[in-house]
Amino acid sequence: MVGGSTSQSLSAEVSNLLSCDIIPVKKKYFQDGELHIKIDRNVKGEDVIVIQSTPYPQVDNTMELIFLLDLLFDYDPNSMRVFIPYLGFSRQDKRFEEGEAISVKAIANMISQYDIDILYLFDIHKPHIIDFFDIPVNEITAIPLLASYIKDLNMKDLMVFAPDKGALNKAIDLARRLDIDFDYLEKIREGPGKIKMKKKDLNVKEKNIILVDDIIDSGGTIIRAADILFSEGAIRIIASCIHPVLSKDAVSKILASNISDIIATNSIEREVSKVSLAPLIAKELK
Repeated sequence: MVGGSTSQSLSAEVSNLLSCDIIPVKKKYFQDGELHIKIDRNVKGEDVIVIQSTPYPQVDNTMELIFLLDLLFDYDPNSMRVFIPYLGFSRQDKRFEEGEAISVKAIANMISQYDIDILYLFDIHKPHIIDFFDIPVNEITAIPLLASYIKDLNMKDLMVFAPDKGALNKAIDLARRLDIDFDYLEKIREGPGKIKMKKKDLNVKEKNIILVDDIIDSGGTIIRAADILFSEGAIRIIASCIHPVLSKDAVSKILASNISDIIATNSIEREVSKVSLAPLIAKELK
């Protein structure tokens, strides 16, 4: 197993579950800013597993992944399975304005040049991203892990909400696994960068709420959703997501709002990463 710099703890967990060797990656920068990658093992004829997320700084972490793949294939391994728990640039999945690059397609093209046996992605932002790859891709959902963690909290009068219609499928899946009700809020775009939550008839009085989305970035959407739910009588609101991007001061802003806690996976290793993807990865590899 080769664990990239962004997925060190996750790689160690998977390695322990599978009792397999882990190869440390030595990473440094030269004075001019160039990235340098090195491993201390020849993997010729071996079955290699790579785990590397590509969050901020996305360019550096993506290039680290590309350098690792290129290095490892130079040694002619027997097989190569690659896990990208969080795929950076996923929100640049189409041309929103003329002249824009479809950045995640460019990333997919770079990764697809390598003869990877199978690439695993977790809860990708849009399903059509898989079509950008020319190699076998398997999408895994971490919703069952979130459901298991939430179930262990033993919260009463619980309900799942999506902060917008785009996250509704996640809310439905989570609610089904918890055997509870779900609903969603609606967003109205009032202009460039101006989004307003549309009020609906909500029956959340005296309810505990789990807000779920695939990604939480700045936290603006999830905070606005929580404000509405709290104003309608919800007593406790927890934010949950697969990918805790959480840019800048997002965590402090969220926890200073009507949201009491954040539950996320370690697709990006953050202080709120309370749910590990390791069991899902180990299951795929057994």
